[in-house]
Amino acid sequence: MTLVEESAPDAAQRGGGQDAAERGGTGGDPAEAVPLVLLVEDDPWIRSAVRALLEQEGYRVAETELGEEALPLTRRLRPDVVLMDLVLPVMSGLDTVRSLKEHADTAAVPVIATSGLRLPGADALAAAGFAGSLGKPYRGAELFAELQRVLARRGA
Repeated sequence: MTLVEESAPDAAQRGGGQDAAERGGTGGDPAEAVPLVLLVEDDPWIRSAVRALLEQEGYRVAETELGEEALPLTRRLRPDVVLMDLVLPVMSGLDTVRSLKEHADTAAVPVIATSGLRLPGADALAAAGFAGSLGKPYRGAELFAELQRVLARRGA
């Protein structure tokens, strides 16, 4: 399992000194104002690049390369949003989002689909449980616009 948490230089300012589970809660912690993104991506280069973009914009980031690890991580960390590659080894992003949506404690967490392949239509993705989508490669502006749109709908 790969789970990398808070590696930005100012992580302590944003809650990096706390346990990740504590940062995701609703206890009035100032770090809670900074959304936590769970990045599920098997390509290490893409994972590193997206993480850097997110941290540069002030997001907190946790990551894994495996879909089957997303469910326990989502339960433990309670991210504000999950950024999910559709093509993953072992358990696909589609199967992973279905699993997340089947559990009451993770069903409300919005998930954004990402893929280098042609994405299904918005209606098909929504029916599968995705709150949004990004086709790879995407620019930082597209990533942040989609994150803001999804987080605004959630009220984060």
